[in-house]
Amino acid sequence: MTSYTTFNTTRSFIDRDPDTVLHMTRAMHRTLKWIAAHGGRDMAEVIAPYLSDIPLPALAACCNDYKALGLWNRNPVMQREGLEWLRDAMFAAGYIRTPFAYEDCADMRFAEQVVREDPPSI
Repeated sequence: MTSYTTFNTTRSFIDRDPDTVLHMTRAMHRTLKWIAAHGGRDMAEVIAPYLSDIPLPALAACCNDYKALGLWNRNPVMQREGLEWLRDAMFAAGYIRTPFAYEDCADMRFAEQVVREDPPSI
């Protein structure tokens, strides 16, 4: 279980503008719900204007493959195991110099609030 779908920001931004963080997290959750409820063809039709050099059937197949692999989270709450897997992969590949603890970088209070609110899909 990896954590590819995340909202990343600084602590100072969270402190300065928590409403924006909450709104962004809510939008992400609504989008993830839409992805979970739709197939690759629907997703491909939405993103095709941004990837016009990729034929729609190929784009739809890619979206279906990503869904089958579970690369999109079902909600914005980042699981410890997912972050640790991603951290270890980034460390092994040399993208980060020092492994970090989940508690030091993951603030799930906004994601947990949005999941409790259960907003509708986009």
